[in-house]
Amino acid sequence: MPIYSYDLLTPPHEEDKIDARAHYETWDDMARLQAEGTYPAAFAAIKVPILMVYGTFDPHPGRLIMEGLRPYLPQIAYRDLERCGHYPWLERTAADKFFSLLREYLAGHMGMSAI
Repeated sequence: MPIYSYDLLTPPHEEDKIDARAHYETWDDMARLQAEGTYPAAFAAIKVPILMVYGTFDPHPGRLIMEGLRPYLPQIAYRDLERCGHYPWLERTAADKFFSLLREYLAGHMGMSAI
């Protein structure tokens, strides 16, 4: 997690057990689906609003990923969070902003007056 984070509030998975075999099988399956063209084309069936929240310190290329998804998900919205890594809900400087942004987005797109 340190590689994917900016300033974690607390390590969330200290007591969790990791199933390495399941991890590798899952990502191998994802790579296969990408190579076959199944993913992300299958996302075109998703019609609900989508919010992609990206931490500016996340090593994954957020905007590039979003642009690759846009042809299949034209309704995707994108927001950057400064001083934030891959897990915004766990970041000291971003957690409050993340939850605020999420509540605001849901209230505006789900017809909810207050969440």
